[in-house]
Amino acid sequence: MNVSSHSINLTPSFRPIWRSWNLPPRKLTLENLISGILIEIGNHMRNQFFSSEILTDIEQKLKIKVGERDLCYFTSGKSEATVFSIREQFLIKICSRPELLVYQTFLSKNKTSYFQKIKYINFDLGYICLTFTKGHQYQDDLSVEYLLSTVFNITSNYQLIDYQGFGYLFEDHKTWSEFLEDEVSYSTSILGDDVFDIAKVQEALSLISEYPVSQFLLHGDLGVHNFIVNHSKLYVIDPMGLVGDPVYDFYYALFSDHQIFLSVPLDLILNYFNRDINYKKMMIIIVFYIRLCRAFKYDRENYRYYLEYYYQYLNKLSLS
Repeated sequence: MNVSSHSINLTPSFRPIWRSWNLPPRKLTLENLISGILIEIGNHMRNQFFSSEILTDIEQKLKIKVGERDLCYFTSGKSEATVFSIREQFLIKICSRPELLVYQTFLSKNKTSYFQKIKYINFDLGYICLTFTKGHQYQDDLSVEYLLSTVFNITSNYQLIDYQGFGYLFEDHKTWSEFLEDEVSYSTSILGDDVFDIAKVQEALSLISEYPVSQFLLHGDLGVHNFIVNHSKLYVIDPMGLVGDPVYDFYYALFSDHQIFLSVPLDLILNYFNRDINYKKMMIIIVFYIRLCRAFKYDRENYRYYLEYYYQYLNKLSLS
């Protein structure tokens, strides 16, 4: 049953507060004031999805009484889900059935300390209860060496999945190269004429289909925007569920922040994973191009670094 079909009456006394991931206080400016007003409007809209039926079910499952100060809303990035915590012990995510299935599928196969644990899922009411990950969003406060080794440890321990096709769960891509082609095509539609030389990307796409790829279940959106740091340790949230090669997630994470790839020599990146060197070069070219698009959309301030290194990588990575 879709969440929006439920009663949306919220007890008037419930006025959950809003927080982000413990980010430092911002100086009051007109821009921040407008942002705060928009946040409050967003909170009011989120309240409309928070039904008393869900609240009752949560209290019964957790065997607790949820009070006014127990709830705390969080931003949910690009997702349309409603996300809030209870006493900083549990994270509740109200979302679509496919998204619930992604969480169930990915977290059931990745039970390491890097990821949240599922307490329970209610498909009828459309929400999932997860363990709460304390900490703050990654802010260049971990050493590059630790970050590299941790991301490699995460991605090299992904599990195989019995699944028909490749790409994001519940999408239809028959091959790994077909998924990559679609991602590159989408990126080109966003970048437009801003990137003039994609010949080597196209060359990499044409060659990569020759390499066999096993079906591993990846996070699918591994990057600093989904990294939580607590006591100098890294944790990961918000899996999207992607079937493919772990090398993709490893490069995707390294290229998610310009401070990382500016600090890591290309030769060192190529040392990770026991795969054919030409295949790894192709994947770097393709994934970096995809990340270039993400930076153009979401990190315009640092886009110039991505563009500069994109051309540097093209010059350094010869395909044979």
